[in-house]
Amino acid sequence: MANYYKRIGLLRRKAGFTQEQFVEYWTTVHAGMAKRLPKLRRYVINVVADREKYPHLGADGFSELWFDSITDHDAAFASRSASSCWRM
Repeated sequence: MANYYKRIGLLRRKAGFTQEQFVEYWTTVHAGMAKRLPKLRRYVINVVADREKYPHLGADGFSELWFDSITDHDAAFASRSASSCWRM
């Protein structure tokens, strides 16, 4: 079995965004930026489907970013592509 390094990020929607706006932005704009990270092997989006059922949950979703190694992860997050992801 191959070894991978996975980074998990918790996401919260911006104030004023509806759940639908949050999901649309995340799955189009932000996902497009994340997919440009060097050596990213896999990108997974997990949306809290029934946010009203879990109003006290601290996140609206979480992402999984998979890399072959921690070295690849660190290089990706030191890249210019990574800095564009944080300017939302």
